[in-house]
Amino acid sequence: MFNQDQLNQFYRYCYNLTQDEASAYDLLQTALEKYLNSPRKKNNPQAFLYRIIRNQFIDQFRQQQHHPQEEFLESSYVDFDIQTLENLVIEEDLVASIMKTLPVIDREILFYWAMEGYTTQQVADILDMPKGSVLSRIYRMRQKIQTRFPEADDQNETEARS
Repeated sequence: MFNQDQLNQFYRYCYNLTQDEASAYDLLQTALEKYLNSPRKKNNPQAFLYRIIRNQFIDQFRQQQHHPQEEFLESSYVDFDIQTLENLVIEEDLVASIMKTLPVIDREILFYWAMEGYTTQQVADILDMPKGSVLSRIYRMRQKIQTRFPEADDQNETEARS
């Protein structure tokens, strides 16, 4: 039905929505179960599964608004290089904080366009919206990120010089 690459792509989409590894796996599993139990299969199974994932995420988000849960963090010892870890943590924190400021629709667009490499027309087709809307959302995301997170531009300039 779905090959390993497609399943990985679905997982990345789930991770993009949830911003949590375990939640992404749970979301994907629930969506696949719903897809397999669905009496009507669509002509485009990928698009149908994306829709199930998106709807399931929205349902879970609404449920969490009514019943918030506390997060349990496990700590473990890992041997690492301090300088590499500091740079990695700074970049991850920056990306995480940027993603948290974006609405879900913008995260979806960013996922398809920047992470998966789809064209703006393909993103528009997947999300069932006009191409111009996708382009304007990307433009506004860039403006928002540049004004709210000037350190992101500083890191890009530093990397470009290296």
